[in-house]
Amino acid sequence: MRLAIARPSQDVCVIHADGEVDLSTVAELDSTLRRVQEDGHTNVVLDLWDVTFIDSVGIGVLLSARRRADKGLAGFAVIAEPSGQVQNVFNLAGLTDSLSVFATRALAMSTLRGGPLAGLAPLATQTMCERCERRFAQQAVAESGRCPLCDGKVVPLGRRLYPEPLERRAEESVRENGNR
Repeated sequence: MRLAIARPSQDVCVIHADGEVDLSTVAELDSTLRRVQEDGHTNVVLDLWDVTFIDSVGIGVLLSARRRADKGLAGFAVIAEPSGQVQNVFNLAGLTDSLSVFATRALAMSTLRGGPLAGLAPLATQTMCERCERRFAQQAVAESGRCPLCDGKVVPLGRRLYPEPLERRAEESVRENGNR
């Protein structure tokens, strides 16, 4: 596993992991997360998009990082490919409610800073596949409305993760102006 650290702003640290997160590599990830989180004020985005495998030890490190963030004044978010191996493991392990997992760095950073990016209307409603019962953030299935894993119909659960003012304004505009 390779790790790269970037600080796009003073209060956010992005850690990009590449390769496998397992018993032989997890110590480096754990020490990096601990070092970055030690001040209790740094928001951490862990980018796992290029991770090809994660085991239970790796999941334990992510949950520990989440707990450390919750104790301090900082946030912790994970980026994973919506139809990738890591997201599949999170779904199978039932971690969709325990970890804040996003499909893009922009969504993760925007959420950690307390709201959607200007000019972007993120679709952050939780959804669930009627066939396989996996949960997804709506942005992962927004275009097709189908589960990327089994092609089942995806339905909203109705729980908002954060406000969507631009999306609401667009819906209100359609109601006011009709279907033009």
